[in-house]
Amino acid sequence: MASRFHRLSVEDGRAHSAFGRGLRPAFRLLDKRRCICLLWLTAQRVSVGMLDLLLAAALYLLFLRLQGASPLRHLVWTPKTILSTAVVTSALILVRALLDMLSTWFASRQIQALYKDFLLRLSRGYNEMRWERFVERNRSELLNHAVYTAREAADFYHRCVEITASTVVVVCMIAALVYQSPMAAAGLGIAALLICAIHRLLIRKRLHVAAFNRERSLRTLHKHLADMFSSGKEIRAYRNQTFFLDRIRDQANCLGISNQRVLILPQIARILTDQGVVLLFLCIVIVTQIQHGDTRQLLSLLVLYF
Repeated sequence: MASRFHRLSVEDGRAHSAFGRGLRPAFRLLDKRRCICLLWLTAQRVSVGMLDLLLAAALYLLFLRLQGASPLRHLVWTPKTILSTAVVTSALILVRALLDMLSTWFASRQIQALYKDFLLRLSRGYNEMRWERFVERNRSELLNHAVYTAREAADFYHRCVEITASTVVVVCMIAALVYQSPMAAAGLGIAALLICAIHRLLIRKRLHVAAFNRERSLRTLHKHLADMFSSGKEIRAYRNQTFFLDRIRDQANCLGISNQRVLILPQIARILTDQGVVLLFLCIVIVTQIQHGDTRQLLSLLVLYF
């Protein structure tokens, strides 16, 4: 059982590949009640995303009303005045905030329950391991495997929920953008493909390596610390503190370098994405001005995209 759980261990930068390869075996480890809770959590996150889209549409309509313009498509259920549009938008904000808080609380509760369940099952599995294999394993490694594998396994299911909900919301968003403005949606699609290509070619692989090195350095550091603390009598007797301290210092330096890369690389990806989207919007403004298009509709559409 312990080795089966240990294979679920995923590093931060390898979540997407683990999501594709180990989804079915991972969910076989859950009972029916846990699966239903995760499905309910996914539905909550999808609802939050749908409310975000409705809120964007309401802000788009409100911006048009404030400019004295009319929407491109008149629907029966849309508010007809600035006051009614503002009231609907405010209500959507309140409902969205409430649902987001409830889903966040429910998610933290379920992930913590999964962590506790995995930790107990891993502990039981290691305790029931054959004695010959048990005495061959380092105690600090068993402790790290139990604690970190349980944490990473619970985090894996949380990522599955977020990825599934995000996929549903993105599909709906793409449909809404195509319905509103096919040309602008095509431009956003091209920009998204370029950003994904840059991330995949320049950042993703480096992030995977950095995350793997960080986890390995962290486990090794914990092992070295456990060895030093458990051998305190021998260290004082042979006066070899320098050896253990040098080993811990070298491992801490490696961990610091890996942590720095793990923190910096996602920020680089975020900056490229944010600035790329802003640059795309400015290009749309320039093209609209050159073609003498409707600037008011364009500004409202940009509000919807943001």
